[in-house]
Amino acid sequence: MAGKRLIIPFFLNQEGCVRRCIFCNQHIISGAKKTDARSGLAETVAAYLATAGSRPDRTVQIAFYGGSFTSLELSKQNEYLRCGQQFIAQGVVHSLRLSTRPDSLDQDGCRRLQAFGVRTVELGVQSLNDRVLAVCNRGHDAAVALAAVKLVKDQGFETGVQLMLGLPGQSRESFQETVEKTIAAGPDFVRLYPAVVLRHTPWELRLGDADYQPLSLAAAVEWCGWALKVFKPAGIPVVRMGLHPSDGLIAPGNIVAGPYHPAFGELVKSYLFREKVIDILGKLVLDRQSRLEKGRRISVSVGLHRADVSAFVGHQRANLPEYCRRLEGIDIGWHVDRRQHRGEFACVANEGRLVDHCSVFS
Repeated sequence: MAGKRLIIPFFLNQEGCVRRCIFCNQHIISGAKKTDARSGLAETVAAYLATAGSRPDRTVQIAFYGGSFTSLELSKQNEYLRCGQQFIAQGVVHSLRLSTRPDSLDQDGCRRLQAFGVRTVELGVQSLNDRVLAVCNRGHDAAVALAAVKLVKDQGFETGVQLMLGLPGQSRESFQETVEKTIAAGPDFVRLYPAVVLRHTPWELRLGDADYQPLSLAAAVEWCGWALKVFKPAGIPVVRMGLHPSDGLIAPGNIVAGPYHPAFGELVKSYLFREKVIDILGKLVLDRQSRLEKGRRISVSVGLHRADVSAFVGHQRANLPEYCRRLEGIDIGWHVDRRQHRGEFACVANEGRLVDHCSVFS
């Protein structure tokens, strides 16, 4: 996924969905109204290109999201694909991408997509636990999803996997199992979505049942943080964490319950920074402090890459009181350190440098 890319989303709003998953209401998630394929796509592409401008170092993709693309009637698929292909022929778009169900792809279908200029396929895997898939009415098991990932990869597509955390029937252990199986499958990238309860979904009707309670925001941040720490060393980028705050999604009453936050990805990164810094300082500084005279305070400055200052400080500076509360006896500050890479930090105390190039992902 090297290089700069502009993705132009075109939402299908549950078109092609042959089943009603317990958690899904794409009309709310996308906030987009159903439009004619040809005119709607032309307007969307023109609007995005006019805003983004022209850049010679950038690739442009049209993305068909919000439905199960390859479950559409073949004529409808081809209509969308031909519309997208016209922009490729004009030279303003480089390729197409789409999202679909794992159980609606075969080798012939993949070849047809390639012929139209599709280069990226995202699979709505959601979970690789058979019980969770059954509770959510997905209509297939984990083996089908894993086979679809392999098929898409073998056909040469850039392969994405969409996972959800906090689904009905899902435990922390089954989510971790899903992440580990996903890593073994080797997709090119992953999206992580904390499951929220949307209005007019089957999940909303089951909220009174114990197995259908959504995660708290704190638990969702912790689960997602763990997953990010596992995916990163495996070389699998997590390109998004959390639902996009569309107008439809954030309209009053549309989110009934669950761990929604408009800056969910920022919360996850801030959590990882906070916990790693506290862990390191707790081991290196408080242990040293115990050997010094009682009551002596230690001043520590954390050296950060410029882009990581906000993650260290936390969303709305929420990490700062946590440092004070959990690192009693330490006066903690920070400074920009050009020697640190993204996701790394150094700790400098009045006794000297304690740690350097410490990764929040290790």
